[in-house]
Amino acid sequence: IVSRGDRTAQLANLRQYLLQEKVPAYLAAEVQRQAMDRLGQQATIDENSVMALGTLSRSLRLELTYATRMPFAMNHPLFRVWAQLDVRALKAMCRESLDIKFLRAEDDLFLAGEASEYAYYVSEGSLVYTQSPHFAMVESEIESTVVSGAWLCEAAMWCQWHHTGSLTATTTCRLLTISAIALAEVVQAKPAIQSTTETYAKRFQERVTMSIPPHAPWPSDLHVPFTEASDLLSADLELNML
Repeated sequence: IVSRGDRTAQLANLRQYLLQEKVPAYLAAEVQRQAMDRLGQQATIDENSVMALGTLSRSLRLELTYATRMPFAMNHPLFRVWAQLDVRALKAMCRESLDIKFLRAEDDLFLAGEASEYAYYVSEGSLVYTQSPHFAMVESEIESTVVSGAWLCEAAMWCQWHHTGSLTATTTCRLLTISAIALAEVVQAKPAIQSTTETYAKRFQERVTMSIPPHAPWPSDLHVPFTEASDLLSADLELNML
């Protein structure tokens, strides 16, 4: 938490800036409100800011990376299959493709219409997902609550994807992020998982293009119809992953 003196000085500096730039009163009030709230909050600790981690041996740092990422990755059925086929592929994904991201209340994770190269897993917190007729096939604005345990934007891992809505944190959130580009590089480097992953990706892409009413709802950042594990993995793999 910022000290009272620093908080007062930062808010005074902000007010001066807003006056200088002749920011409209309604917007200036909202900016000052959010800044005041956040300067009084306990900040989350990003691993990149923990200098002591830089003193660790490479092997111990990797163990820590696996410990902070792998349990969440294992919530996805495909990555549980990876663990059976080649655990080294799963570890490579943790090193190369996964990261941890924190949001504070009112932070936007993404905005409607933006291109996406990341998928997300919500490990803590809640968010609100908003779709409007400008960017999605909806007749009026729709809001949906997103809670911990949700996978988001999986389509970004397997095809070109633009967000069909905006996602905003309503509480402090912790998310696992998956880079689609880095994930593809891991798949190409690990032959043991290539066939299964390519089949999964192809079937997922087919579901995205086939999701058209009245046969199925339009795909969104929250859900693509008929993409449960039983739809995308072969029967023997599905049985083994349970």
